[in-house]
Amino acid sequence: MRFDPTINIPTIIALATLTVTVTGFGVGLYSTLDKRQMASEFALVSQSARIDKIETSLVKLQADQAAQNTVLRTETKADIREIKDLFDRFVYPGPRAPQSRLKEWSK
Repeated sequence: MRFDPTINIPTIIALATLTVTVTGFGVGLYSTLDKRQMASEFALVSQSARIDKIETSLVKLQADQAAQNTVLRTETKADIREIKDLFDRFVYPGPRAPQSRLKEWSK
């Protein structure tokens, strides 16, 4: 028995079908990978935008907290001065000498 090198029509159709199938599979695989990469890039961009928004809101929040702390400290100092004055009036009732006159006695 000898090898028959002739190519018949069923063999040509099988080779053409195999070529189209393998090429289609490769294109489909590449397309799927490309879509996944695009989706990953889109997710990365959206995460970057979210992070930027969060950082902006954190900076604003820090500025608001600093302003509120300043107001709270000012109010607290005023309240402490008022309490101190009321305590002095309670402990030392009656007319009080101005502070400049008291300094004379400390010399």
